[in-house]
Amino acid sequence: MKRVAALLLALAACGGAGGDGADGAAGSPAAAGSSSPSPTTVARPGESAPPGVASGGGITPSAQASASTVTATLAEPCVARGEMQTMLVAGLKAGEAAGYSTQYSDGSNELTNKEYTSGFGSGVAGQDGRHTAVWVVPTAAPPGRAEVLVIWASGKAPIRVSFAIPAEGQVC
Repeated sequence: MKRVAALLLALAACGGAGGDGADGAAGSPAAAGSSSPSPTTVARPGESAPPGVASGGGITPSAQASASTVTATLAEPCVARGEMQTMLVAGLKAGEAAGYSTQYSDGSNELTNKEYTSGFGSGVAGQDGRHTAVWVVPTAAPPGRAEVLVIWASGKAPIRVSFAIPAEGQVC
């Protein structure tokens, strides 16, 4: 339902579902007697729209959906095989689903190496918009840089965070 509301707000900012703004509504070019679409200005959170724009179909800060930034943070920059890594994903909507998958230095992940029984998963954000994932780095994982790909329900592009896995006999 929230996705539909956000889509409707975006469509309203673009002049409606038809895209030409000629729906006869107040503030539209058709109502003003113009045949060309009027420009739409979107105010950023905390900013007010330029004078006269809010009545021309722009989204005012009070009507705009709150913009949050989703972040992913790893607890450790280096984790030995068989040891635990923790990741915090913050900025999600309450109840929003998030998932992650770790790709290791040789390009392997849980899909290409069935020995990996951790380093991937999903969960749901709590009321605070946070999801914590904890896993043990697989003992079969190769040394080098491991990249964690994080996706979430309303995300457009994944977040990538990474950590090091030391070679046998080395320490972090």
